[in-house]
Amino acid sequence: MQWHEDANTSLGPHLVALARQAVARRPTDAAGWLKLAYALREAGEPREALGCLAEATRHLPTHAALRLAHARALKDAGALGAALDEAEGALEQAPDDVGARLLRYELLRQMRQDEAAAQFDGDIAALAAQHKLFVVPRAHALLRDGAAEQLLALCDGHLAHRPGHTSAQYYRAMALAKLGRDAQARAALALDRFVDLATLAAPPGVPGMAQFCDDLAAQIGRNPTLIPDPRGLATRSGLQTQRLRQPDAPAVDLLLAQIKTHVDAYVARLGGAPHGFLAARPERARLHAWAVVCGAQGHQAPHHHAPGWLSGVFYVAAPRPAAQTAYGGALMLGAVSSEKYGFAPPWGTRAVEPVPGSIVLFPSYVSHATAPSGLDEPRIVVSFDVVPLD
Repeated sequence: MQWHEDANTSLGPHLVALARQAVARRPTDAAGWLKLAYALREAGEPREALGCLAEATRHLPTHAALRLAHARALKDAGALGAALDEAEGALEQAPDDVGARLLRYELLRQMRQDEAAAQFDGDIAALAAQHKLFVVPRAHALLRDGAAEQLLALCDGHLAHRPGHTSAQYYRAMALAKLGRDAQARAALALDRFVDLATLAAPPGVPGMAQFCDDLAAQIGRNPTLIPDPRGLATRSGLQTQRLRQPDAPAVDLLLAQIKTHVDAYVARLGGAPHGFLAARPERARLHAWAVVCGAQGHQAPHHHAPGWLSGVFYVAAPRPAAQTAYGGALMLGAVSSEKYGFAPPWGTRAVEPVPGSIVLFPSYVSHATAPSGLDEPRIVVSFDVVPLD
């Protein structure tokens, strides 16, 4: 696999400084404001990015791309009403902008304005057949509404043109489960085929995995971009990095190199049996990684990783109760919210013990969650996605 550098690098502060200079020189250049907002977001400064876009739209109120970027930043910050106003403003300037149409629909659904959203169902359904980004909001709405037959047709139609699309695979398995077609749902998720468990070796020059994990824990613990429960993500009662790589975190860079090597070996072992996951195997990819730190009640809600092809977790630290041999805070592969969707997963769940130094790989379409450890000692992981660039 050809690896390309993740945009989330230690160059963030330097890029922010350059973008600020460009905006100061040309304050009426919309592209400069967009680059500054992007650099701030990638540097782990989402609040500054939001402020930047608010200022930009005051300078250039008729620029559709700026208003759309501002709307997305407001959505990420939880200001859904203001985000909808900005999305509508963007559409006034550019009525055919597909990104603005998608965002308006997502916001209406998220705000439970279902009657208003319904007038755009046909538009979104038509676009879902052409643009992969539109599959997720339409599929989510159909699953929430219990329209399993329509959901299955949507996913099958999309997968016929884009085999292996991550979210379409996830929602297809959910539709089959909702319809009671358990054997097909189990085959679609394929929990027994593509999960890989291993123990990483310590990088050259590091005296053992225990020392390596201690170094990682210390460097992650002082990461300045750790924030509690980032909005729109799965972390609950925990901390998550906005930018994992830092100038004073050499162990993190060593780990990311180890993960890439491990993923390359995994890909080389994959067979050629037909499955959407294999059909979507990328030739070029980037590694997007972040760290999560949880205490006694910290956990991950059920979710899947829509942007990725392959996802994984490296365990840095985990608590172990006295007089017990198992570490607490297991990863539950295949977990879904039974209360939310009205069925128990027919594929069951597969529990993975968070042993420090170990790594687990699984397809990004596999839903998963973690259990709270119930112990105050921190559970620290580095999670990652292999994101296709093809």
